[in-house]
Amino acid sequence: MLKAKTMYKMVEELDLGNSAVKLLFLKNKQAQTITKDPALIDLMIDKLVIKPASLVINMLNSQGFQAWIDAVSVVQRNKGHAGVGNKAPFLSIDDESRAMRLLDDFMATILIPLAAKTSALVICCATPCNCILSTSFTRMWRQQV
Repeated sequence: MLKAKTMYKMVEELDLGNSAVKLLFLKNKQAQTITKDPALIDLMIDKLVIKPASLVINMLNSQGFQAWIDAVSVVQRNKGHAGVGNKAPFLSIDDESRAMRLLDDFMATILIPLAAKTSALVICCATPCNCILSTSFTRMWRQQV
């Protein structure tokens, strides 16, 4: 946990030509350590942010689409997980696809421009099937870079 407390060699900077991004990948224990101490949260933000953020966008835990249900061995409705049996909560695959297109459009036209304008700190899940918001955001961001 010492590495999480110092952020030593944990932030990776990527040059994408016309933009630079910083990535921080944490194991569950590292994330738990950081979230318990406000000073560590400040250190994490200091290491990640190129210029001061005026907005934090947190897109964790938006499950329930078919990719997530396929990745989970048993959907546990008693723990608040979306889905009915082994199906996402949509009437059809077309309905789910339409919802994803609308979400992608929202990310591309509203959220990504807002994040860029405000130098937002964006917190998202690195595992695509675990968070449809993060998946959509990164997919739309890659198309704009």
